[in-house]
Amino acid sequence: MNTMIATDIATIQGEDTEMTELSAAQAAAFKAKSIARGKLLERFRCHLQDVVDHADDEGDRVYFGSTNDFEYLKELVSEMDMWSWDTVIKERAEIDPYAEMRSLRAECEKLKASVAKYLEDVAKLRQVISDCAAALPNGARIDPSCSIEFMQGLPKEITLVIGSLPKVDP
Repeated sequence: MNTMIATDIATIQGEDTEMTELSAAQAAAFKAKSIARGKLLERFRCHLQDVVDHADDEGDRVYFGSTNDFEYLKELVSEMDMWSWDTVIKERAEIDPYAEMRSLRAECEKLKASVAKYLEDVAKLRQVISDCAAALPNGARIDPSCSIEFMQGLPKEITLVIGSLPKVDP
């Protein structure tokens, strides 16, 4: 099932980000509403610019250049009233991509610190394996920087050394 993660960011001040999942249908409906509203706002902006360009400004009064201008404004207000503004405002908070980037960078830094810790642990374990090989009485040596495949031969080497030891009665 295709899902889209919608993020509601409460503030830029670092509060936890609330994550909700929208189904593909919900996401498509949200996108369609947003596109329709955007197109209406674009029409509204263009018409307002036209009204301002053709208005007669007499100083203390401004007159529409045409009665159609007022009718069109009423139509836009009516159409915008059908949006249910309380729902529009609650639908989804604006996403601040920079806040999201800061959050992702902080998470990345934490992951880098984790990886560095694991790499330190791996280096210590490699040294332990090397020390184990060096402790064998047959002169075996494993460099800590050698490949994992080469290190995998250590158990066989230990078995050979143990097999060559004289048996001791209990």
